[in-house]
This record gives sequence, C-alpha cells and structure tokens, in this order.
Amino acid sequence: MSSVWAVVAAAGIGSRMNSSTPKQYLSLDGQTIMEYTLTTLLQVADISGIVVGLAEEDTHWHKVSIGNNKVFRVTGGAQRSDTVFAGLRYLSHRIATDDWVLVHDAVRPCITPQAMRAFITRIRSHPIGGIMAVAVNDTLKSANAEDNITATIDRQGMWCAQTPQMFRYGLLYNALNRARQEGQTLSDESMAMEYAGYQPLIVPGCADNIKITTEDDIALASAILNEHAHRSRV
Repeated sequence: MSSVWAVVAAAGIGSRMNSSTPKQYLSLDGQTIMEYTLTTLLQVADISGIVVGLAEEDTHWHKVSIGNNKVFRVTGGAQRSDTVFAGLRYLSHRIATDDWVLVHDAVRPCITPQAMRAFITRIRSHPIGGIMAVAVNDTLKSANAEDNITATIDRQGMWCAQTPQMFRYGLLYNALNRARQEGQTLSDESMAMEYAGYQPLIVPGCADNIKITTEDDIALASAILNEHAHRSRV
C-alpha cells in the first residue's frame, strides 16, 4: 500500500491573535497548540513521518516537546504554498510519485486520531486525493466595500474547506509548482489541484475541527479537547 507522509504548515505568525508569540506555540491546557497537533498525527500508524514547515526566524520550536524520530523540520516561506512546497521538496528522495502527502494546519489541534485514520482510508481509494470539509449550513451573503449586502448566495453544494488535505505526491508537487510559477495565489492545496484541472474529493468532516485564529478560539479548543477526553473515558 502506498505510504503517507504528513506536512504540517507552521510558518504563520498569527497576526489576528494579538500576541507576539505565533499562535501555534501558544499554550492550550498545558501544552503548545503545535504539540497537540503533532501528537495526534503521531498516533496515526499509517503516517510514515511528519515534516514541519517553520518560519525562517522561528525561535519557538525548542518549546515543542515531542522527542520522536518521525518528525523533521524544514524552513518554510512567506506564503502557505511556499511552506508546503518546501516540505514536498524535502520529501523528494523519501517518497514515491504515487505515495500520499497529507497536509494539516499546525493550528487545528482538535481533530481526533480516529477521524484522521478514517479520512486517510477514504482518500486512499481515490485516484487524486481530497480534503476534509463541512457543509455550509448558514445563509451566505456577499457584501460591497462598505459592508452593504449585495446578494444572497445559494448555499447548496457549498463547503467550508478544512485540513487535512491529502493528494498523490507527484500530482501535488507538479500542481503547486505550476501555480507558483504562474503567480497564482493559493489558499490551500486543493486550490492548486483545481488550478491544474483536477477535481478533488470532499470527505465530510466535523465542525469541531476548528482552526485557531483568535483568542476566543483557544477557549473553544480547550472545551472541545476536554469533551474528547471525557468521551474516551466513558
């Protein structure tokens, strides 16, 4: 069976967090957010190794207490796509073209190992790969520069993209490389694949797989993790 490597995007500075410490290194119930994320990935036996993309000026990595020889670090870039591409380059001699790369945000610590394993199992049956996402339930509005509503958007078929996102190594490498060379701004890996003409699969995820962006999200993540711990004891 094709192997799976994880690339963790962790080069962001978290400008909306109102903190001098990048959000992936903020404390969450006694650990850094990064430690929760990496610990989850390390509990998934299908994952052969983890490449963490860090900012060049990162001075906080030493706070992460993982002590596992399956975790490797690389220097990322200014944009998310730069960081992920640096991880792919690192893997170039460690992975086959048809093997899988699973990309996950360092600041999504609430996904469970069980959900990650189920996602990997589902994606492995797809020729290209896909993403975890949740269906949009709220009414969508578009607005102009003055925040006045200009239209109501049909939410049928609309999804909120999450991570993990998992694709064949060769396809993702080529798609990211092409988009970067052609100056495309990419919000996620799926967008690079779409730009290359592919149609990634959507695997329904869970609303509690939150991305920590603001201070309020830390309290919410704590509540979610405590609930997960409670369920595991019952």
